[in-house]
Amino acid sequence: MLFRSGVEITVLSVVTPVMHSEMQLYETAQPLWEAEKREAEEALVSAVDQLKTATPRVSGELREGESAAHEIIETIDRLGTDMVVMGDRGHSRIERFFLGSATENVLRYAACSVWIVRGRRAGDGM
Repeated sequence: MLFRSGVEITVLSVVTPVMHSEMQLYETAQPLWEAEKREAEEALVSAVDQLKTATPRVSGELREGESAAHEIIETIDRLGTDMVVMGDRGHSRIERFFLGSATENVLRYAACSVWIVRGRRAGDGM
């Protein structure tokens, strides 16, 4: 086993709905929303299966909410999490300003250690 005994891992995926001001937009976006949830569920199951080779105490949870950071922090508090490992999509400063960043908010407000795994940005040459 890669992890020492007693370690529990919860893989969390959060999908956030697109806000719609008109019903016509909702009807158009509904299939996209369902596809996004299916993709998130498939990725979650895959991650859980991969981690189970390292430790048997792995579970997955798919949450839906307006704010990914809020859902993550709420789950941290509910589970009494000791450490969070999460990715950073590498948004530009202007994107973070307008969109916010779940990673930054979790880093600021989580009551536990947060380990950020950075993705490659276009043009990094890696």
